[in-house]
Amino acid sequence: MAGAPLCPACHADVRTEFCNQCGAPAMAGSGLCAQCAESAARARGQTGASVAGGVAAFALFAVAASMLMGLLTPQWWGGDVQWSVRGAVSLLGGAIGPAAMFGLLWFLGAWRCMTARAARSAVAAGALVGVPLALVLTVLVPLVALGMGAVLVLPVAVGAAEELAKALAALPSSRKGCVRPAQGLFVGLFVGLGFAAAENTLYVWQATGSGDLAAVTTMVGLRLLTAVAHAAWTGCLCYVVWQERKVEFEVTGQVMAMYLIVALLHAVLDYALISTSDGLAVLGPVLSGLGTAVTLAICVAGAASRRDAR
Repeated sequence: MAGAPLCPACHADVRTEFCNQCGAPAMAGSGLCAQCAESAARARGQTGASVAGGVAAFALFAVAASMLMGLLTPQWWGGDVQWSVRGAVSLLGGAIGPAAMFGLLWFLGAWRCMTARAARSAVAAGALVGVPLALVLTVLVPLVALGMGAVLVLPVAVGAAEELAKALAALPSSRKGCVRPAQGLFVGLFVGLGFAAAENTLYVWQATGSGDLAAVTTMVGLRLLTAVAHAAWTGCLCYVVWQERKVEFEVTGQVMAMYLIVALLHAVLDYALISTSDGLAVLGPVLSGLGTAVTLAICVAGAASRRDAR
């Protein structure tokens, strides 16, 4: 093709990929054509500023609301905690971690694979679609798990239901131009963060009802760790789903294998959280964390390889 970039050594056409944004031929390994790369660089700075500003504004709002209600309430922490204080603290403790991780993932490379609008849509889908869907599925899944014993039903049911719910919430993102496996990875990560933000807020809300500041602090720290896990699990599953996608999404053996892996990792962590054994309470998160880290590393390595080229 006339004007095509050629390798100076062998004179081969090195345009082996297509732009993630507009579909035009792109230099190998770049992911973007020259025009979209320039636009993305500008958008990255603008989006980074808006993300940082949004996180800062959210944090200031939550803290200011808590302080204001504290001044208006004689005993703002202890006894009967006002619902407005609980709401502000719950939002701050539940959502600030996922919001910060959103910004980190964006700067780590999500901006190369998707638009900021698609990323925000994925977060919204995780929070507004994933959580209600998980509540419905959690009621249905135990019907399949009844033969596993009463102790295992709850963690297995919750893990299977929530991972399925988040994956279903992520699928519509493919219609917004996110069709490559690397894009699927980031879609899953953002859906997981949205899910975690909504779920964490509910858990922190429950903790604030006790009036125990130590219990609330412990819950906020614990939910921050689970937010990382939620994002990683959904990112891994969506990467495989997008990788196995042909014309439409297909439930292949690899998809089922990854679903079972992330559901099992989820169940191990949940079982450790409800276990009365000190050994299981420590060993469970370690095993789940190591398994999650290895699985995510494999998916990230695959997303960075050339086999993602379409």
